[in-house]
Amino acid sequence: MNEKEPQPAAPRPVGDEFWTAWAERAEAEDFDTPASAQVFEGNAAEEEIGGLLDEIFSEDESASIGRGRPALDRPAGSGASPKRQVRLPRELDAALTAAAAEEHRRPSAIIRDALSEYLTKKAS
Repeated sequence: MNEKEPQPAAPRPVGDEFWTAWAERAEAEDFDTPASAQVFEGNAAEEEIGGLLDEIFSEDESASIGRGRPALDRPAGSGASPKRQVRLPRELDAALTAAAAEEHRRPSAIIRDALSEYLTKKAS
């Protein structure tokens, strides 16, 4: 019997679509976290992710991968977008969540559009 050695899977191209899909999945909390999972935050998270990417990709590939979410108003790799956090009444949050689901958009995109429209009207 002549058994063939298993062939490694062809590498998948890793681009913006790949990372955007993972970011959207993470924002939607579309995953199960095992109880034994370690949680890293801040610099520790950045170091841990960097180490994992270095294990997976060659040095050249790892250097060419933009880490983090793409900036909203700048070319890729030029720094993080400013972040604001707001507290919402439950009723407003429920309406936002429903609108996001109906429009197949993220709540943050709706908030950005609404704020932009408000500030544009205010400036005129």
